[in-house]
Amino acid sequence: YLMTTRKKYDVITADIILPHHAGAGALYSREYFELVRGALNEDGLVLQWNGGEAGTNYRRILRTFVSVFPHTTLWADGTLMLGSLTPFTSSRSTYERRYQDPTFRELFDWKYDRIAGTYLAGPPDVQQWVGEGPILTADKLDGKDSTEFANAGDLGFGIVNADGTFVSGRGAKASAKTGAGTNTHTV
Repeated sequence: YLMTTRKKYDVITADIILPHHAGAGALYSREYFELVRGALNEDGLVLQWNGGEAGTNYRRILRTFVSVFPHTTLWADGTLMLGSLTPFTSSRSTYERRYQDPTFRELFDWKYDRIAGTYLAGPPDVQQWVGEGPILTADKLDGKDSTEFANAGDLGFGIVNADGTFVSGRGAKASAKTGAGTNTHTV
């Protein structure tokens, strides 16, 4: 749908798409996130659940998301990635004004403090933590270039040995790669 529509959206969400299920890896690729970005209004938001279960896979998915949405913030213990084309700001007064509308409350009945309490990290901390390293791209999802993936087996693209080396269906091996950084945040 995103490849064919010219329609623009204020919010696009993707939730509970496990990356290790067949074909789901494409929904974590840079190209997919670029399609989402192209369908957002200028001040639109994308909310994507990060289903990477292992540390390396989680970081790779997040790094890929950040490569398209550099203003990424993390929410709900880091499982929700909120991306935007411009810096995201949160305003208690704006939210509380909208919360007075019964239609808004029907769709989103959370108090501001509850939402703010799920905030984990802002763009500088996210970018520092993901560090430099490989991202998921559609042309690499089939494992042809297994050097792009450290633990690709967890993403459904191959098998990973206990020592962290990736073994594709063709028997190729590559060393595991991880990004550097520490996870710090300010709430």
